[in-house]
Amino acid sequence: MQLRFVLLLLSCAFTRPWLMGQYGIGIQGGAFVATGAWEARQELKERGGWMAGLQWVEGGRDAMGFRIGLDAGQRRYSVKARHELDGKHEEFESVSSLLWLSFELRWRLTRNHRLFFELGPVIGAEIGERRVGVRVDQGGDFQTGYYRRETPVDEVESGFSVRDGRWRIGFTGEWPIGGRLLATTGLHVCPGVGNWAREHGYATVDASAGVGLLYMMIDGKAKGRRR
Repeated sequence: MQLRFVLLLLSCAFTRPWLMGQYGIGIQGGAFVATGAWEARQELKERGGWMAGLQWVEGGRDAMGFRIGLDAGQRRYSVKARHELDGKHEEFESVSSLLWLSFELRWRLTRNHRLFFELGPVIGAEIGERRVGVRVDQGGDFQTGYYRRETPVDEVESGFSVRDGRWRIGFTGEWPIGGRLLATTGLHVCPGVGNWAREHGYATVDASAGVGLLYMMIDGKAKGRRR
């Protein structure tokens, strides 16, 4: 008897979210720009890119929900990094290909419209980068004289390494377009630190705008009513 009661409680705990939740899966994409913070304001220029991928969402009329995103994209930037201790600096243009995984909690802002506030972490992993530019080694003193050596750079770095860690904060709207389909729009900012430009850790704030398409797979709370 006790075992049956425990199994009943576990069954309710696992099935109730699925019966009461509103779950959707879809695609998304958009552009972003990034503003450097502190020293990155001078060292990073022409920062921006695009991203597109998949999203999985849950969120009812009254309850807190979640969103999981998996995006691929590219980030373009130019860098002018200086090393004060050894007198070296590097200047190059870079195109970086990345994967981003995000997990956000979402709160519905109104009962009559599907407008959400979202907040959660984002992890970015680089899968490849091409850099074209120059590295400069300069220095000297009164005895040895001044020297400046420039080495051209045209290199491709490949592999899989975590490069970004940041927070994603913003708003998403979901708009019915027929049946179970919803169009989505979103505006977000993502402050954090990126391991940009050959392991220089720069603090930046990304701002993104995106659109997407969402298919509601399960709508347990609606029970046949339009949400």
